[in-house]
Amino acid sequence: MNPNKEKELRRAIENARDEILKAMNIGAFLLSAEALSRLKQYQEDTKAALHEPSYFQYLEGELLAAENCIKDIIEIAKRDLKTK
Repeated sequence: MNPNKEKELRRAIENARDEILKAMNIGAFLLSAEALSRLKQYQEDTKAALHEPSYFQYLEGELLAAENCIKDIIEIAKRDLKTK
């Protein structure tokens, strides 16, 4: 991958992470404790991805963290909203 493209992608990921953190702070008034806890776990998972030895492993770690978090948040929301 082109080094400039890699830097651009990393910057986009960092910006997205900052937006999630901002949303978590605002969401603390609206989200359940379980949902907030899962979002905090997502933050830890993405931090762990930073330590992957290769760029592509880093991207895979970020993707896996996001996919798992979204899946879990959907289930938490269903329970919170008492839907099926």
